[in-house]
Amino acid sequence: IDYMDEEITKPSVFIDESKLSSQYVPPNLLYRTDNLKTCARHFKSILNRDQNLTRKMVITGPVGSGKTSIAKKVGQWMIKKRETENVNIVYVYINCRNTKTQFMTLSAIAKNLNPHVPSRGYSADELMEMIVEILESKKLTLFLVLDEIDHVPISESNELLYSLSRTIDEREAPQHKLGI
Repeated sequence: IDYMDEEITKPSVFIDESKLSSQYVPPNLLYRTDNLKTCARHFKSILNRDQNLTRKMVITGPVGSGKTSIAKKVGQWMIKKRETENVNIVYVYINCRNTKTQFMTLSAIAKNLNPHVPSRGYSADELMEMIVEILESKKLTLFLVLDEIDHVPISESNELLYSLSRTIDEREAPQHKLGI
């Protein structure tokens, strides 16, 4: 057992191993300023209190090109706006490689908005209705990142994106906004 204690006290070749995590987003994304400016221009309208809009953007590119980092950096920017400008915004990141279906993705979104939502017992339509009711009752702006959505079957992902993008259209005087 002493050799185990000896091993954990040895110095590491890494200064900060947390930077090796897939969750890590560097404070400065090199060579991505133009991409981040484009995202800011595109999503600025959901930060405007006088406009109820749904804004959508698809980020594409080869593996390792920084799509996830850009999306997470924009999410961090949204959180900063919430804190500095008192915007009622919620940032939800879903990796669809883990959720894999429309139902599981909607369930994950609902749980992010309300941790007391049960895992089972609702249909996808009921979950969608629940999400809209939460957004409406709290007058929230939801900034939603659906990373790797290509892992959800195409028919389900089409329905998911359509349902999400139409949440405002179905309301006479919508109280929420959505950025996808």
